[in-house]
Amino acid sequence: MYASARFLGFLDIAKNGSLPFRKSEYPCTALREKAMIRTRRFEIAAERKRGLAVKVAFASTDRIHVDEHFGRAEEFCIWEVGPEEAGFTGVVQVRAEGDDEADRIEARCAGLEACALVYVAQIGGPAAARLVQKKIHPIKSKEQEPIRDVIVKLQEVLKGNPPPWLRKAMLKDERPV
Repeated sequence: MYASARFLGFLDIAKNGSLPFRKSEYPCTALREKAMIRTRRFEIAAERKRGLAVKVAFASTDRIHVDEHFGRAEEFCIWEVGPEEAGFTGVVQVRAEGDDEADRIEARCAGLEACALVYVAQIGGPAAARLVQKKIHPIKSKEQEPIRDVIVKLQEVLKGNPPPWLRKAMLKDERPV
């Protein structure tokens, strides 16, 4: 079976964080361009396996290692990880324009809303707090740790007795068997 990629579109996030605004609703082009932050999601359209799994995002510059600071990440690799299987499911790309840190954090959080975990090389306090508020748990990874190694370690935790917050995250998107 071949999997195909599909583009899910842009999420437009205004300065106040509300979703979505049409470009025509802004009074002038300069304000419209300054106020927008683009988030693009690409997902692999494939038949999903049934069972418990958790969506995990990885901040990466090369799609192989966890090597990017959350606030500077322009791309997050999304994997669906279960106790026995793991699969790459897509990419979230974030292009933030402007100097407002809160907007950059919100753009990344909105793009990762389906994920339960996000692995990063580094993350600031306000960004970590915002992720936790959205029920996404940030985890600092060792420097340049390969994504595959992180997934294997996570699967070991999922096979055993995962912590309650992780069990709850797995049940969030439980699919009937």
